[in-house]
Order: sequence, then C-alpha cells, then structure tokens
Amino acid sequence: MTKIIKILITLFSVLIIFLLPIFFIVWQSNIFIPQTPTQEIPELSESDYRKYQSQTLGFLLNKSQLPAEMTELEVSHMEDVKNVFVVSMGVLFFSIFLITFLVFKIKNKYVWQAFKKSSILAILIIILLLILSLFNFENLFIYFHEIFFPQGNWLFAPSSLMVQVFPEELFKKLTISSFSISIIFALSLLFFSFNKIRK
Repeated sequence: MTKIIKILITLFSVLIIFLLPIFFIVWQSNIFIPQTPTQEIPELSESDYRKYQSQTLGFLLNKSQLPAEMTELEVSHMEDVKNVFVVSMGVLFFSIFLITFLVFKIKNKYVWQAFKKSSILAILIIILLLILSLFNFENLFIYFHEIFFPQGNWLFAPSSLMVQVFPEELFKKLTISSFSISIIFALSLLFFSFNKIRK
C-alpha cells in the first residue's frame, strides 16, 4: 500500500471520528439536548423554549422553518450554520465511502496500521481539545466561530433568542459530549487495529 493511501486512510478516519458524534448528537438531540432551560429565562416559557429549540434543530435537518421570532442576524447565522452542516455531512459520507472502499479493496494489515495511527492521532487531539473545553471553553468557542463564520454574524446580545435557547454553557456540554463519544470511537478503532495487526 502506498504512502498516499496510508495518509488518506489516516486523514479520513480522523474526520469520521470527529464528525460522526456531532451528527449523532443532532440526530438524537432529544437525548443530548435538555428539553428544559439550563437556567431561568424569564422571557420564555418552557413550551416556547422547546418549540424554538425544535424548530432551530429541525431547520438543520430540513424538517422545519426557523422561528419567526428570530432576528435577521440570527436567521443569517443559522443559514451559515446550515451550510457548514451540509458541507460537513457531505465530507462525513464521502469519508465513510472512501474508507469502506479502501478497506475492502486493500485487505491487509497495513490498512489496520493506518487505522492505528489515525486513532492515536485522534486521541491526542481529543485530549487537547477536551482540556481546552474544560478550562478555556470561551476561547475555543470564539476560535471555532472565527474560523467557520468569519463574516462575524455570530455575536448576539444575551437577551437574544439564539443565546436564550442555545447558551454557551449548553454548547460547552455538547462539545464535551461530542469529544467523549469521539474518544470512545477512537479507542475502539485502536483496539480493533491492534487485534487485526497481531493476526
């Protein structure tokens, strides 16, 4: 197996490890996202909170429109979020297809050696990001938005609907959940890789 193929397997395996948990959380939002506010929001009733949250998440999955109460800036940001979401989903599905093709095309231990490297690399990155999430999430949150939303339409007042329904604290919990699932995937891949290489 050429060096290029090893690099491809490593790169796309890492992408899958990071992206799959994000989509799993969105697809199973009723499990990961609380149905009641994590803090008291005097402007919103509990039913409105659930409604706005459901509409916003449904928008990403083409199941609903955004809440009519959102401002033009909030709508603009959510449209950008959806664009990133759709592109990321395409990258995820392409990565899964490519990895599946390579595994069945090249049936030898070198495939699993590439998986071992990708899982170790992913674990190291996840540990670093988890530490940043636990101790300096605000900066991580800002850097993420500056990279993926350089147009700057992601800054909202604390009283905005977006911040009330999706506060930073919620994003921190979801980020930690995503990284935790990622590290489980990476450890599982590392375990299977070692077993396959030994055979």
